[in-house]
Amino acid sequence: MFKFQNFKGFEAAKLNLEKPLTVLIGPNGSGKSNTIEAVELLSFLVRGQPLHEVTDLGRGGSLEVRGGLSACARVKGNPFEISFDAKLPFEGAQREISYSIKVVAAEEMRIVSEALRVRDRDIPIFETTSSASGGASADNEVRYDNFARGRNKPTAPVAADRSVLSQYARFATDNRKLSPCLELIGTLAKVLEAAFVFDPIPKLMRGYERLSETVLARNGFNVSPVLFNLSRRPMVFMNKERVAEARAIAAEKNKSLARIRDRICQLPDEPFQDFDFIRTRSGDVMLGFKTPEPHRLVDARLLSDGTLRTLAILTALETVAVGSRIVIEEFDNGVHPSRVRILTEALADCCKRRQLRALVTTHNPATLNELLPEQIEGVVFSVWAQNTQSFNLVELSELPRHVEFMERGRLGDLVTRRIVEQYLAPGFTDSQTDKALAWLETLR
Repeated sequence: MFKFQNFKGFEAAKLNLEKPLTVLIGPNGSGKSNTIEAVELLSFLVRGQPLHEVTDLGRGGSLEVRGGLSACARVKGNPFEISFDAKLPFEGAQREISYSIKVVAAEEMRIVSEALRVRDRDIPIFETTSSASGGASADNEVRYDNFARGRNKPTAPVAADRSVLSQYARFATDNRKLSPCLELIGTLAKVLEAAFVFDPIPKLMRGYERLSETVLARNGFNVSPVLFNLSRRPMVFMNKERVAEARAIAAEKNKSLARIRDRICQLPDEPFQDFDFIRTRSGDVMLGFKTPEPHRLVDARLLSDGTLRTLAILTALETVAVGSRIVIEEFDNGVHPSRVRILTEALADCCKRRQLRALVTTHNPATLNELLPEQIEGVVFSVWAQNTQSFNLVELSELPRHVEFMERGRLGDLVTRRIVEQYLAPGFTDSQTDKALAWLETLR
């Protein structure tokens, strides 16, 4: 469970991303992009990246968020907090853990508090106790549990410009249970670092790219060599003991490529038959599609933005690491309403088969109408809360009378007709009760 406090438009919000698919919907400016930035920022900080590497869009930082780090606070100059709760293995059992990190980005850009707690233990694994003055370079002090008797626990200085979590192995040397603590932190870091925020840009996919670029980039520029790599066969000069393993890997890659091909060929009206690739002597490659017309190849330069974007998303679903969390904003952008099911079915298949957890946003009623029954359970509304003057995240199951709500029609149609707003209006449950009582009176 992710929690955001005073982050951009959120005063206090929570988001459960443990379902195979979470579909975040809401009007323009309702905080959907802010949610994605919060998840991505936490992943970035857990990796030990420094705060000054977070910049505004187009400024070349290791992580770019709209407005930069200083714009992440709901009130400029105040701290914001992102936290994460989960059940993780610790000392041979599944334990409830809570991790939180609070950042201030005013004149001093620093982490002001951070803690990792196991719920059934009074003493945190670690927590910051104070932050020295003197600018962004000043250290924080952290107290950590050494699992010795007594409540007086050791302290150590840590850099305040990056997460304590990423520095734990360096300072927590006086710890009788260092190994299980490191395992817990490693598991937590792996869970949070697994977020792949995918923002495919079609215009970057229309050129030749190096054959060696086989790991799909965040913007999808190298989709051609990634797909080409899926089509390759094992090299014949490999050692005999590795041939069987290589053939098995190649067979799985070929199956992935076939699934991508079968889905993308349903998108355009033009009858594509199979992938083909144009290679250069200098080691570059560009994807293309064979057509029924002999000797005619439709290469990437001729494909529409919607086709390239969908192709990149299908490729990401088949090639990200098993068990990853993949985040795609407006995942159905550029897809005709009659073809949306290609993506919703691909999401269902890949999330189940590859144990992925996907977070996607959409504005498209046609997409909401095409969601499978199990996918509807993952719908989250980003809505304005009048009482707090901030945005909130509401799961479909948290709607008042949500069963009755879904019986009124298809989800996309209900959103278009603004039925959701009626169910979220203050006093809705009371008004429905009054109507029911009034109806009962008429029967007497």
